[in-house]
Amino acid sequence: MKETHKLISFLLFFFSLITSLLVIFMLLFLLFYGSRLFKFISFKDFFFNPVWNPTGYFKSDYGLLPNLWGSLLVTSLALLIAIPFGIFSAIFLSEELKKISWLYNLVKGIIELFAAFPSVIIGFFGLVYLAPLIQKIFSLRSGLCVLNGSLILALMSLPTIIAICEASLSQIPMIYKEASYALGVSRIQTALKIVLPAAKSGVIAGILLGFGRAIGETMAMLMVLGNSPIIAKSLFSPTRTLTTTIAIEMGETAKDTPHFFALFALGVVLFVISFVINLIGNYFVQKRAKMVI
Repeated sequence: MKETHKLISFLLFFFSLITSLLVIFMLLFLLFYGSRLFKFISFKDFFFNPVWNPTGYFKSDYGLLPNLWGSLLVTSLALLIAIPFGIFSAIFLSEELKKISWLYNLVKGIIELFAAFPSVIIGFFGLVYLAPLIQKIFSLRSGLCVLNGSLILALMSLPTIIAICEASLSQIPMIYKEASYALGVSRIQTALKIVLPAAKSGVIAGILLGFGRAIGETMAMLMVLGNSPIIAKSLFSPTRTLTTTIAIEMGETAKDTPHFFALFALGVVLFVISFVINLIGNYFVQKRAKMVI
């Protein structure tokens, strides 16, 4: 038994080490190529240039801002849509639907299944159905815009937010609810003012991990955003994200050129954002676990 325990501990350590080394290797790989961009342009020209035009006739521009703005704008709008729906859905699942076990298991299974749904199918839905609908309602030339991308991204972020928030709400001790009911507080007020604040660490973790999931999405955004590398000024403007720019241009870029290095620099920025968001999200997950214990 002791030897088995040691073997399991070694295997866990070994695979954790391999995973950590792979993450470090990916970061170093991105930095190796991305940092070489600054032999051709300054940090200012990359981080503060509002123009992305790597194939300009007279001058090539490798500005981060249009791509970063597109990613942050679409993701933020998506979360503004997904967070209320996600939290209230999680409350409904944990407080009401759990009483009907078969229906609860069915709905939860569908949500978990949707989390693994191919993003290209969701993107196809946005391209074929949602884009014409937006175009017709708002009298636009094209429905491929920020609004379309935000709605699709909100839909894709919901399973992550719902699953983590519901798990957090379900772990709140029953004594909290019983004490609230004993004071004459209604079920809705108990859920919103007692249970939800008590589970705030898990809820924040769900939102942050949903953000991390959303900002890294590529294929669906490639299909619904219009893919114009400009700083979008309205919900109906086309735009690009960090991921879509890399996906569109990497296959047609000559190796060891400033354009090639610029795409890797975008990859470094995306890696850092995703890593930091997931790190903060995991902190809140661990905090929630300690509170439960």
